[in-house]
Amino acid sequence: MDREDFLDHLGDYGKMVVHGHSISARPDEQLNRIGVDIGAFRTGALACLALEGGQRWFIVAEVDTVVEAVAA
Repeated sequence: MDREDFLDHLGDYGKMVVHGHSISARPDEQLNRIGVDIGAFRTGALACLALEGGQRWFIVAEVDTVVEAVAA
């Protein structure tokens, strides 16, 4: 399976897949995967996925400022 097939695939992988290396403007949350790469090397913004119990949310930071912390 190549990158485009992986990104376009809507089927169940058996587990939620969290990945990088496929840049998008915002974290990319799908039914079967979550992409967290927002191009830090190019934009200066870095995203992460926070997990606690059954909750998850994204934190997005730019240079030394937290820009967004939202429930996923």
